[in-house]
This record gives sequence, structure tokens and C-alpha cells, in this order.
Amino acid sequence: MTAAHPKQQEHHLGGAHAALSDDVLRLRDATEDVFLSTGEQLLEVSDLLSAALAAVDSLAALGREDVMDRLREQACTQPETFADLSTGFHEIFGRIKGLNDMILTLDKEVSSVRRSVMTTRFVMVNARVVLSSMLIQEQRLSSLTDDGSRIVGQMQQLLHQFEGAIRGIRASVTQVEHMIGEVGATVNGVVCTAFGALIADVSEFERNVRAIAGASDEMARQVQAIQSATAQAVEGLQVGDATRQRLEHVANILETMTGDGGLLPPMAATLLTDAAREQSGSLARLESNIAVLTDSLQTLVDKHLADFAGTTDHALDADTLLDGSARIAQTLETVRPMQERTRELDRMLHEELDQFNALTHEGEEVQFNIKQIGMNAVLACARLGDDGTPLKVVAEQIQFVAQDTSDSFARIRETMLRIGTLGRQITTESEEIITRSIQVPTTLSMRINPLIERVVHDLSPLQTVIGKIRGRVARLEFDFAPARAHTERLGDLAARLPRGTGSGDPQSHDVLAQIYACFTIEAEREIFSHFYPDDAANFRAGQHQAEETAGDVPDDDFFF
Repeated sequence: MTAAHPKQQEHHLGGAHAALSDDVLRLRDATEDVFLSTGEQLLEVSDLLSAALAAVDSLAALGREDVMDRLREQACTQPETFADLSTGFHEIFGRIKGLNDMILTLDKEVSSVRRSVMTTRFVMVNARVVLSSMLIQEQRLSSLTDDGSRIVGQMQQLLHQFEGAIRGIRASVTQVEHMIGEVGATVNGVVCTAFGALIADVSEFERNVRAIAGASDEMARQVQAIQSATAQAVEGLQVGDATRQRLEHVANILETMTGDGGLLPPMAATLLTDAAREQSGSLARLESNIAVLTDSLQTLVDKHLADFAGTTDHALDADTLLDGSARIAQTLETVRPMQERTRELDRMLHEELDQFNALTHEGEEVQFNIKQIGMNAVLACARLGDDGTPLKVVAEQIQFVAQDTSDSFARIRETMLRIGTLGRQITTESEEIITRSIQVPTTLSMRINPLIERVVHDLSPLQTVIGKIRGRVARLEFDFAPARAHTERLGDLAARLPRGTGSGDPQSHDVLAQIYACFTIEAEREIFSHFYPDDAANFRAGQHQAEETAGDVPDDDFFF
């Protein structure tokens, strides 16, 4: 078998080294991507933890500020304020009861007038009977009975209107009473309940803020411990930089060596083997550190951050406070239409009272006419002498009934004055109490809402960071398969390099000096010293002498 020509052999080795060099460079270029995802996740976690520490400090500051004291102060004044409103509604209901009693009295007086009118009508019938026996006087006195009958008819019509007016007054008062009751029930029930719920939420929130703020030191220590673990994990990623440098150096060796490379191929193989060993160890430590980090993050979420998700007894849910404030605004919107409706009912009541007053005035005029008829009948009887005696009894009865009716109208007018005064008082107070029913919650809201908004503003960054941490931990997943495969490829490349005695062509001094100069990792120089001990000693001595010489040269600035 013919031996290969030296030139052909050198060409063959050069091609193999070039192909191997290309593989080394490709693995070098892939090194960054292998650890990039892990590094990005760790940096994101580190940033979130830094933000969490700042937010925890703000929570501790919130627990020390007087904003929570002011919230509690508003919580203490709220029951007293609504108690005053409740008392006001109770007083109005008492006055409405008094008004209803007066209306009953008025109804009785109108009934008394009706009885008097019925009596007058009966008397007029008797007068006609009496006049029928007094033929000589029939023409003169018949006009009195005709006028009396007509006026009695007028009074009966008025009584129908009286009764309708009383029904209208009673209906208006009933509607006012119902509306006041509805407003009172809404304020005492819905609005007060909404405020009570908000104040309870505020009180619980205040207790929870102080409880969690008191534990903020422990939370901060936990976050700092996780930060330290994160820093260690990030430090472990530096092995990627070291591996990338070694691959760069191995590629440089393969590109610069001549012939079969002598000792360089086994040295390059040793460099790759050492890089694989170091990366494998660092990867194992990195996986261990990240496992601890992941467990610590999960503990932080489950134990310390659960308060911010509403899953513990000390939940900080600022949205609940905002929702409670919004519910109060909604309840007030239900009261505002009632205010306008109450005003309308008050106007209706005043109109009913004015109408009844007008009827009373008209009734008094009719009653006066009846009384005048009685007086005229008495005078007519006096002129007739003994012939007028039968009619005198009837005339006196007319006067008696007219006086009784006059007394009833006087009492009606007096009662109407009292009803009008009390009615105006009720409408005024009802307007005031409904206005207060809107103003009191509005004022309380104006005092409480800025405090709630302040708390939410201070707490929002913390809850945002906590939410991000919870979400990030839930999605946290580290894939070390690419790094393991990368480590295996390091070993594969090392196996492809020859590990002979290196007795081939020696390398020039300049090539070895160039290779030694690019070695910045101490382990690489130790490996170089193993293969080229004399050259390594010379290079180290020369480097040391160069450093001493550089130290003896003064700065140029010294001469200026």
C-alpha cells in the first residue's frame, strides 16, 4: 500500500481542522441563545422583586399615616349622622299624624253642617206647610221659603264639594306620608346600609392594612432572600460567557496551527473537555439554585402575597372600597327623583287646602243667607201679630240651625288655619329632610372618597406588582434541555479532536505566543502549561517583565 504524500496528508488535516473549526464556531454562536431565555426570566423576576420591596415600603408608610385614622373618624360619625336623619323622619311622621287627626275633626264639622242643612231643609218644608194654612199671607211669605229652599240646595252642593275637597286633602296627605316613608325607608335602609357596608369595609381594610404593614418587615426579608437567590442564579449564567470564550479560543487554535498541529489538537480537546466539565457543574448548580428560587417565589405568593388576592383573613381589596362608594352614589340617584315627587305632592296639598278655604268662604256666605232668611221670617211673623205665631216657631228654628251652622263654619275655619299651618310646616320640613337625605350621604362621600382614593392610589402600585409576581410565578418554567444538549456537544467536539502524543510538527513560537495571549481564563493557561511548560514559563516571565517596565514609565502629564 502506497503511503500518502506529505502534501496530501497536510491538505487532508487542514480540511478536517477547518470543518471542526466551523463546528466550534457554530456552537460558540449558539451559546448565547442557550442561556438567554433563562437570563431574561431571572432579570424579570429581579426587577419585580425590586419593585415589590419599594411597594412594601409604601404599604408600611400607609399603615403609619393618618389617612387610616381619618377613615376611622368618618366611620364613627356616620351612625350619628344617620340617626339624626331618622329622628327627623320620625318627627315628620308625628306631624302628619296630627294633620290626619285635624282632617278627621274637619270631616266631623262638615258632617255637622250637613246635619244642620238637612234640618234647615226639613224646617223649610214645615214652613211651606204652615204657609199653606195662612192663605192671606201666602204670596208675601212664599218668596222666603222659595229662597230658603234654593239656598239649602246651594249648601248641599257645597257640602258635596266640601267632602270631595276633604277626600283630596286626605289623599294628598296620604301620598306625602307614603313618599316621606319611602324616602325614609330608602335613606334608613338602602343608603344607610350602603354606608354601613362601606364603613365596615373601610374598618376591616384599615385593620388589614395595619396587620399586613406590621408584617411587612418579614415580607421584605423574604423578598430580599429571594433577590439574593436570584443574584446567585444570574451569576451562574456567567458560565455561558466562559464557555463562549473557550470555544472562541479553540476555534482560534484550529485556525492558526500548522501541519498536524503537534500538541495543539490534544490541548484543544482538553480545553473543550474542561469547558464541558465546568459548564456541567455550573448547570447543575444553576438548576439547584433556580429550584430553590422557584420554591421561595411560590412560598412568597402563597404565604405573604395571598393577602393581596383576597384569599386570607387579612385581604387588601381596594376595589371593594371603590365599589362601595359607587353603590352609595347609585342609592342617592334613587332619592333625587323622590325629592321632585315630594315637591309635586306638596304643591298638590297646598292646592287642595286653598280650594277648601275657598269653599269655606263660599259656604259662610250661603250660611249667612240662611241666617238672613230666618231673621226675615221672624220680622214677618212680628208684623202679622197673632196670625204669625205658627210661622214664628219655624222662623226661630231656622235661626237656631243657622247659628249652629255658623258655629260649625267657625270651627271649620279655625281647623283649616291649623291644618294650613301644620301642612306648610310638614311640606317645609319634608323638603328639608329630603334635601338633608341627599346632602348627608353626599357630604360623607365627599369626605370619605378622597381618603379611599388616596389609599387606592398608594396601594395600587403594590397590588400591580403583586399581581405581576403572582402571574409571573404561575408562568415560570425553566427549560435546561438546550443547555444540557449544548454541554453534550462540547464533549462531542472534544472527542473529535485527536489525543495523540503530539509528536508531529512543532508550532512556531509566534503561534504559541498568540494562543497564550488570548487565554484570559486561568484554567486555560494551566492547560497550556501542561502541554507547553517551557513556553508557558517564558511567556509568563515576559509578561511579568513587561508589566514591571510599564509600571516604571512615568505619565506624560508629569512634564507639563
